[in-house]
Amino acid sequence: MNKVFKYVLVVFIAILFTGIVFYGANTIFKTETNDCWQKYTIPSPKDGNYSDPAYLAASERVNQQQMACDKLYTETTRKSNQSKQIFIGILSILIIALIFFLKEDFVNLGLVSGVIITNFISTIAYYDTNSVISFALLIVIFIGVLVFIVKRTNLKED
Repeated sequence: MNKVFKYVLVVFIAILFTGIVFYGANTIFKTETNDCWQKYTIPSPKDGNYSDPAYLAASERVNQQQMACDKLYTETTRKSNQSKQIFIGILSILIIALIFFLKEDFVNLGLVSGVIITNFISTIAYYDTNSVISFALLIVIFIGVLVFIVKRTNLKED
């Protein structure tokens, strides 16, 4: 096969892998929209008096409800993103394990490139999750990629 065509296939495999993994993660672990500000709205005062104690009390109560709802949404989103990152890490480890059984060099290179790109993007996208499990998975992925690189360079030297 033409060498340029093989590298084009590597790029296609890497891009498709990245898209498939993120689509899968976002489909399996859905994130809801933040509707706290629509759910709890402050009604306008009946007589236009914004300094009315009844209006101020109602306004403060609604504000507290919005804040509590927003805090719950933020925590739920963080947990969902943490699950997405763990899913991406586990899938990447499985792909790295699969690579050692595949014979096609350009497919392996495309999959490893896809794993690297996907995990780089997920690390940036889900940085705030502060997940120890995700960190451990990234270390395992890093070691797997290093093993792949070492094996690949040793094959080229032989």
